[in-house]
Amino acid sequence: MSKSWASTLRLPKSSFPPRPAPDLRPLYLQRCTDAFYQWQEANRPADDTFILHDGPPYANGSLHVGHGLNKVLKDMIVRVNVQQGRRANYIPGWDCHGLPIELKALGASGGKDMSSVEIRKSARKLASKTVVEQMKAFRSYAVMADWDKRWTTMDLAYEMRQLRLFQKLVQKGLIYRKFKPVYWSPSSRTALAEAELEYNENHISTSAYIAFHITRPETGPLADLGPEYDLSAVIWTTTPWTLPANRSIAVHQELEYMVVGVGSKALIVAKSCLETVQQVCFEDLDVKILIESILGKDLVGLTYRNVLRGSTAPEQPFIHADFVSAESGSGLVHCAPGHGFDDYEVSKAFDIPVAAPVDNEGCFTTEAFPSNPDALLGIPVLEGGSDAVLKLVEDDVLGVHKYKHKYPYDWRTKKPIIIRATAQWFADVASIKEDAVASLQDVRFIPETGSNRLESFVKGRSEWCISRQRAWGVPIPALYDSKGDAVMTEETVAHIIKVIQEKGTDAWWRDDAASPDWIPASLRGKCEYRRGTDTMDVWFDSGSSWTMLDKKRADVYLEGSDQHRGWFQSSLLTRVASLEGQEGIKPSDMSPFKNLITHGFTLDGEGKKMSKSLGNILSPAQVMDGTLLPPVKPKKKKANSPVTYEALGPDALRLWVASSDYRRDIVISESVLKSVHAALIKYRTIIKMLLGSMHQSARTAPLTAIDNIAIIQLKDTMAEVGAAYTNYEFYRGFSSLNRWITNDLSAFYLEALKDRLYCADGGSVLEPIFMGFMRMLAPITPMLVEEAWDHAPAWLKDDPSTIHPLHQLYSAPLIESGRLTYDESKLREAIPVLLSAHGAIKSASELARSDKAMGSSLQCSVVLEVPTEHAELLARHADELEAMFVVSSVEVNAPVPAEAEWKYSETFDVAGTQCTAWVLPPKEAKCPRCWRNQTPESSHARRTQLSNGHTMPQIQLGLYMMSGREASQSVRLALAAGYRGFDSAQMYGNEREAGRAIRDFVASSGGELSRDDVFYTSKLASNSADYDAVRRSIRKSVDACGLGYLDLFLLHSPYGGPQARAESWRAVEDAIEAGEVRSGGVSNYGVKHIEELMASKPRIPPVVNQIEVHPFNTRTDIREACARHGIVVEAYAPLARAMRMRHPKIVELAKKYSCSPAQLLVRWSLQHGLVPLPKSVRQQRIAENADVGGFEISEEDMEAMDGLDEYLVTDWDPTDCP
Repeated sequence: MSKSWASTLRLPKSSFPPRPAPDLRPLYLQRCTDAFYQWQEANRPADDTFILHDGPPYANGSLHVGHGLNKVLKDMIVRVNVQQGRRANYIPGWDCHGLPIELKALGASGGKDMSSVEIRKSARKLASKTVVEQMKAFRSYAVMADWDKRWTTMDLAYEMRQLRLFQKLVQKGLIYRKFKPVYWSPSSRTALAEAELEYNENHISTSAYIAFHITRPETGPLADLGPEYDLSAVIWTTTPWTLPANRSIAVHQELEYMVVGVGSKALIVAKSCLETVQQVCFEDLDVKILIESILGKDLVGLTYRNVLRGSTAPEQPFIHADFVSAESGSGLVHCAPGHGFDDYEVSKAFDIPVAAPVDNEGCFTTEAFPSNPDALLGIPVLEGGSDAVLKLVEDDVLGVHKYKHKYPYDWRTKKPIIIRATAQWFADVASIKEDAVASLQDVRFIPETGSNRLESFVKGRSEWCISRQRAWGVPIPALYDSKGDAVMTEETVAHIIKVIQEKGTDAWWRDDAASPDWIPASLRGKCEYRRGTDTMDVWFDSGSSWTMLDKKRADVYLEGSDQHRGWFQSSLLTRVASLEGQEGIKPSDMSPFKNLITHGFTLDGEGKKMSKSLGNILSPAQVMDGTLLPPVKPKKKKANSPVTYEALGPDALRLWVASSDYRRDIVISESVLKSVHAALIKYRTIIKMLLGSMHQSARTAPLTAIDNIAIIQLKDTMAEVGAAYTNYEFYRGFSSLNRWITNDLSAFYLEALKDRLYCADGGSVLEPIFMGFMRMLAPITPMLVEEAWDHAPAWLKDDPSTIHPLHQLYSAPLIESGRLTYDESKLREAIPVLLSAHGAIKSASELARSDKAMGSSLQCSVVLEVPTEHAELLARHADELEAMFVVSSVEVNAPVPAEAEWKYSETFDVAGTQCTAWVLPPKEAKCPRCWRNQTPESSHARRTQLSNGHTMPQIQLGLYMMSGREASQSVRLALAAGYRGFDSAQMYGNEREAGRAIRDFVASSGGELSRDDVFYTSKLASNSADYDAVRRSIRKSVDACGLGYLDLFLLHSPYGGPQARAESWRAVEDAIEAGEVRSGGVSNYGVKHIEELMASKPRIPPVVNQIEVHPFNTRTDIREACARHGIVVEAYAPLARAMRMRHPKIVELAKKYSCSPAQLLVRWSLQHGLVPLPKSVRQQRIAENADVGGFEISEEDMEAMDGLDEYLVTDWDPTDCP
């Protein structure tokens, strides 16, 4: 179709494409994201702002579908709030500091010998590049945000806010330094927070039972043991490498122990553990019970020596500890306060010193074995350390075995960590966690289980290790004196922050070590101070982001469920710590968020979590480009044809997110995406139908009961979807939307509306349905909405009262209430009966169809057997039941014929009452003019003589813009009703189906009908000065219909100019001479076009001009010109597209001649010598339109009808084009 056609046609077929056009994606993206965000900033109220605070993604590596899930969820929530009338504030951020980027910087720049300044420069460059790449990807998901104001944790402004927050915590005494055990990652060479751990359920440790030699007490039962026994305590450990740091043995004072003899050893073990110890350590040895029972409290105070510390080391005590139990091991616990949190806490009470002879890389130092410092030096404790220690104490090793258990790993390097005492900076959590928990009481958690999860993490924490031994981060503003003692006062911190404000954080590492700039005046000259090298935990970085909200609380925080122990917790703790103790601050004001939403992890089709090691990580781009689904099958198989995929773009990704219950882990697989694609294609099909069928005249047309029911169904669905969106339950909204599309819109309303749709009046409530549909799609597929609006009719977009669907308020009225004239309460009473009957009729029809008793549902009549109260409800809508159920006739509680040719039934239940729907053959006796399988021969069997000697049927069926399925069905129905002429066109897109239906009908006629008995017409879509192109186009039409030749081929319009018209007609002449076409003609030619063609002295003159003609547009001038040249006039739209069926004169004359208005109009065409092309897809109307031989309009009435001319153009009028 040429551009000029597209600008003038008002066809039911919309320009909306079945698949999104890739070249237009950037345009639609920009409109529905950046432009829309700016619009809502300018048009939504400033005093009602919705803040979604971004949990910053880590600026390292490519994005996976989990990132897509997160960002799309946030975007949908933002859009819902804009749709509800609020102004959105969504500023994306990135977490840019930390180990992974530093390690990548080291790798990219040559290794770990780089200086801190070099590391930071390289890390910043990498992070900056990643931010740009990730931002580009996020924007491609149709995520709208204030991208220009994006922030990163490495921005100086952000770092200053973070440092001032730290300063406030210092002022409150919540920051301190302590030598104590922390999680330490040898692979990362830094301390870790618990949130930076993941647990390996299948970790294998070397576990051992060790005997520690006890100093024999002078009194008590142990003193009475014979001198031949060496008294020892049996301990069990899964970390033998910690034995050099052992400083005590813990027992439980209430636990019962015993002493057993094995050879020369007298071993203390918990009574209930003896069996296990015996099986592992001395299963084949004799075991004597030396002391039957001794309580743990009697063991407290004993001493022993740790042989790894040397013979001169002090003796070490037995102590009581509540954590000791007999559930595993020996009931005696080896305590190394430098390598265990419980050990550290219990040792503090006894002033037991803390030792951790392990360096930053996880290797033993010389202190590990003082007797021979080189024996263990440099051995990694996790790689050979336990074996090396066991070798040194092999005489005391009772048993060794492998032990599989849950063990913490560094979540970044995926390698095991250790617990190691180091001097670190801590934030006091114990003093604020009560307020932190209280602040959560008014927070809404989605899902609700998130409340207990976050509370448990907060309650289980006493302090937070906030220091890291890395270069890429925000420096902890601490000075150290010449003794190595830390100096951190309000004065020093304030001074350092002031210098950083002037110089930037890089100067902390870049400046000369002796630079006095960093030392407050009050400390200068007292001693030498150096700057610390520790950086803050990245969770403190991102946990400070609430400081950007100008003291406001965010409406929503949304991240994955792992962030309960990460960003959610760090944000909560820092804000509560900052506000705690401030006057006028309520607990409910302390939480940084009002709503806290968590989503699950993405899983593959087998339910496995996605990971690099499994190779099952998927990217959002793969979802958008369709490569996760099988390639599109080519229509024609060609060698080396490229593989293509159905790329549905951001809508596919977003609809997957919307369809998923994100509160749980979410599966993404081929089957899931196929379902998403099917839904999206369905949406596009519905949009195309609505856009192609809406007309401005429908805004003032009276509404039927079906229209009112459709509005009720729409209103109810929008209420369901709106409630789901408000609760951020998009998967529920998605489900409600799809149910409405399938059950209410497609199967009920649009099916019942088809006659009106294909007569081009657009139905009565398609516009509000379209707008309601767009509102429901707006948050989840905004790009689809933008694309649909781009293809909306000009009259709709140009109407100043019409608002862009993305800009509309969700709750705004869709239709004027005054147009809804039916009593809604009464309609709601009837709807259950109507819909139940509708479903039963469809089921019974399917049974008939499967038995080949009928084809279209119009080929049946219906009898409903219902109780009286339901019959009364149906009676209210008796005049619309046929249209509602799409059948030929409906009777209620009429007798079912006993001798019917066939009958099928389906029972249905309404309010507990059983009813029955009967589907029967059509009732021919109902109306002799409306429903007969054979109509009078005098109508469509008559033929009109053409000037070239051929003839054509006097009445033909117009196939104008029918779908392929409809054309196929209508042709079959028309042939059965006696039609022998059919008018198609290239632009209708149904040549193939129409031709196949003709061939099949002829083949099934048993020889009674041949190809020559059927007259088939097609038309050239667009004139062209390219003769060869037109010839190819004609041959394509011949091939498409499969009939061997075309009876008539027309130039569809005069568009294109004189040369194009001339060359196109020459191609028609040659096609006639070649036998491809029997007769040639034109369509929509005005007088000047006819005269132009005839003046050119064509070799073969045209025999037909097909134009719009009916009493309301008589086109006398064109008809007279055609008559002068012997050209027959075919009348398309002879029924004026049903626009004047209710005209008083038409109604009057139809009543006078006992015919329908359509029959009257067809008869008018015939009596003027025209060849009418009435169009219908319904069997009843197809037969009725040609059944016009039983009456004749009087001359007086013909003149009256001629006088109705108002130049009504129902579609387009090219007759005056140049």
